[in-house]
Amino acid sequence: MLLLLLLLLSNTVGLWAQRVSGLRKDGSCMCKVNSTMWVFPAVKFESVLEEVDACEGSLDVMQKQVALSRQQLPQMEAQVLNASARLQPHQYLQHQGLYTALTLRQLGQELQQLETHIGVVHNQLNNTQTRQLSREVDKLRTDVNKLQTSDTVNMKTVREKLRYLNNNVESCKSIPKDYRGTCVCLCVTLCVTVWALYATVGNHGNLVASRLVWDDETKSLNVTQTWQTRLFKKAVSNAFMVCGVLYATRYLDEHREEVFYAFDTATGKEDNSLALPLEKIAKGVASVSYNPIDKQIYMYNDGYLLAYQAHF
Repeated sequence: MLLLLLLLLSNTVGLWAQRVSGLRKDGSCMCKVNSTMWVFPAVKFESVLEEVDACEGSLDVMQKQVALSRQQLPQMEAQVLNASARLQPHQYLQHQGLYTALTLRQLGQELQQLETHIGVVHNQLNNTQTRQLSREVDKLRTDVNKLQTSDTVNMKTVREKLRYLNNNVESCKSIPKDYRGTCVCLCVTLCVTVWALYATVGNHGNLVASRLVWDDETKSLNVTQTWQTRLFKKAVSNAFMVCGVLYATRYLDEHREEVFYAFDTATGKEDNSLALPLEKIAKGVASVSYNPIDKQIYMYNDGYLLAYQAHF
């Protein structure tokens, strides 16, 4: 209401009083007065009223935005702390000369979104808290850019360390302590081809598949081609070949094995999304193989020979 009165008064500024001279006649004072100057400004009143409504609406919107921004400040502070904590391992790798990009790209994308969000709130509030957040994000951006442009990159060392840790985790998840199965590392004959499945130190303990050919002159098997996989041997309970495709199984429980991995030697592509269960009688599995004649998978399971019909 005070705003309305001020606007009305501001619109009446500039008017002046009317001074008239009267005539005395028959004991009375007679004068002519122009009353139009005191007519109520209805048109101006409506215009001012519309301006007041617009101002009140804008004020309500701004107050809601400020309240929402204040509610979001703790969340943004937590995001800044989280980003700082995630950046520390990368800084350690940089100082040790072992830096690689790894997940910095994802961190950079999240940091960019956070910068945009904080910028919007800072434009609305512009207080000490938002300025502090802006400084912290700017520092994070500087650190990330420094890591991304650093010359101390040793991808091979970092990858080997990560592969070692990841392989250990997979071993813990896949094989129980008292499990008595053994991974296939012997030659098997499939689709008129002899294959050898084994692991090597040069491949970081991961499975290797080699194709063997019989040499009539030397009366021996010779390796003609070798494929290296990224599947850690200790994460596998058994492995077998089916016409050039390596399949690996892992332990699920006492009554189930699972075919979870495939490697195609023709294309060099891997598939980690398989989940084909193989029911068994007991826990221990000695070997798994495939017979191309009857198209069945055979498993030696604690003195039992189990057969599974395969469809490809």
